[in-house]
Amino acid sequence: MRMRFLKQLDHWISIAENALLIFLLTLMILLAFLQIPLTRIYPIQDIDILLRHLVLWVSFFGATLATREERHINIDVMSKLLKGRWKALSGVFINLFGTVVCILLFSAAIKLVDDSKRFEETVSIFTTIPAWSLQSIFLIGFGLMIFRFAIKTLEKSYQFFTEPKKKR
Repeated sequence: MRMRFLKQLDHWISIAENALLIFLLTLMILLAFLQIPLTRIYPIQDIDILLRHLVLWVSFFGATLATREERHINIDVMSKLLKGRWKALSGVFINLFGTVVCILLFSAAIKLVDDSKRFEETVSIFTTIPAWSLQSIFLIGFGLMIFRFAIKTLEKSYQFFTEPKKKR
């Protein structure tokens, strides 16, 4: 029952994530094309900096998408050699490791965003966009990856414990 709720929540998050990814990519393309005519109206440096941050956002959403689809960096040798319950067990360890790494990176991201907020950093000298608001993608991205790795860990654990043992 709880697993079904987590899967449903992941599904709705995925829909929002995909919509945001499409929006960000569209915005990036528009800003890149409009950058030249806008140079007379608005400083080009700000658009460049904003585009760099948008690339970071798109990259993180791509990483969360890869985690959702289990297409993240993985040591594939084990999954090719192992079958059944043992393959599920290796999946538990891989996803658990991913969860722990993302938790450590999430805690570092909290410090980064907090410091940026405390020192009132802005994106550039021409804008008043707080840097922490654009850096919050670290928290969002690592938070989503923690969630997805945790779900995959639970799924693989369930597979390991419910897979019938093979008789010799």
